[in-house]
Amino acid sequence: MGTLVGLQMTSSEYFSSHTHVQPTTVSSLSSPDVNGRPTEEDTFLQSSPTSDDHSYQQSAAVVVKGLWTSIIVVGALGNGLVIYTMGRHGERSATNCYIINLAVSDFAVLTVVVPFTMAMFTSYDWLYGVVMCKVTVYLIYVMLQATCLTLTAMTIDRYFAIVHPISSLRDRTPRTAILISISTWIASSLVCIPFLVYSQLLYQLEPSGLHVYCVSLWPSDTWTKAITVAFIMSTYVLPLFVIVVCYTLILKHLGSRKVSFRREAEISEGPVIRRRRRVAKTVFAIVLLFAVTWLPIHVFNLCYVLIDPFPKTAFLYSVKIMCHTLSYLNSCLNPFVYGFFGDGFRQAFRKSFPRCSGRNQVAPSVHDTTNVPSTMETRLAAGPRAEAGHDVVVSSSVPHLEE
Repeated sequence: MGTLVGLQMTSSEYFSSHTHVQPTTVSSLSSPDVNGRPTEEDTFLQSSPTSDDHSYQQSAAVVVKGLWTSIIVVGALGNGLVIYTMGRHGERSATNCYIINLAVSDFAVLTVVVPFTMAMFTSYDWLYGVVMCKVTVYLIYVMLQATCLTLTAMTIDRYFAIVHPISSLRDRTPRTAILISISTWIASSLVCIPFLVYSQLLYQLEPSGLHVYCVSLWPSDTWTKAITVAFIMSTYVLPLFVIVVCYTLILKHLGSRKVSFRREAEISEGPVIRRRRRVAKTVFAIVLLFAVTWLPIHVFNLCYVLIDPFPKTAFLYSVKIMCHTLSYLNSCLNPFVYGFFGDGFRQAFRKSFPRCSGRNQVAPSVHDTTNVPSTMETRLAAGPRAEAGHDVVVSSSVPHLEE
């Protein structure tokens, strides 16, 4: 079982002793979860609440409602603000295109996935029909896969911007970033088609009555384990591996140039270099937040499918809730990362809301790239020195559009 199970999993799933029916349930829509064919253990998880569990279940539902509603409101407003400000007043750069794409994905998670998850948690039945069951489960996996691919693309873009600034200049354009962003959504949509096909409604008769679950039923237990592991690899392990490699090479490159930066401080393109480093820090902060907030739920889901039997206790149920909450916090907190680390976002915000920034006009700064010469033109005469990483200033009046 994977992330999705957790959303439908109520406390009763951990405590009930009704193990005579055999269905497998996958969805309680939270972060992606995977289920296999019906098993006795899954029946145990989907059983109706007993009187001993009822008060705990109600208390947990109240806490989740309040906490997840706060995450939805704050996160949706924050990501909506990012989309508006960066789309309207942000500079035309590859990094900003990726940030907007990531904000769109986070906004969709918070306005589509979390509300359905919360409704499922409090009603204990799937009330929205088979079509919405298939679509919702499918979208959950698509959005997570697209988010991981976008983060990977952002990091690779930073690698080329810092380590190979000249040779990659022609390819690192907003147009290319838009095409890559579209490609991530297309690829994610195709890869996740099995979840669309295998998601269905499961009707189960229990002591409390007939219950309806939105589930993903795979052909066998082997499929269940294989898909769980494969999805964790594609949405967490492999992207983080690529990201770690890129940042290792970036740090190695910056370390090797530290002395030469100091020696050529007066002739180097200081503002642009500082800007690149700051953008790299922003991307790193976003990736670090993703790694920290998604690790617990992936570990929990992996343990759930590999440990047989998996213990059902109140403590583990609480852990499951916290794991899902952390994964949602990722989408909620990203806008704050942009605001804290990103000069580009703060500048776009001041342009969008001049009264909120305490000024009517935005004063030029070293980070205002409309006054910074283009990277290509500032290094036309640099030759091998530029390709080796030495920035040589050549006066130019052409505005710089992309860093």
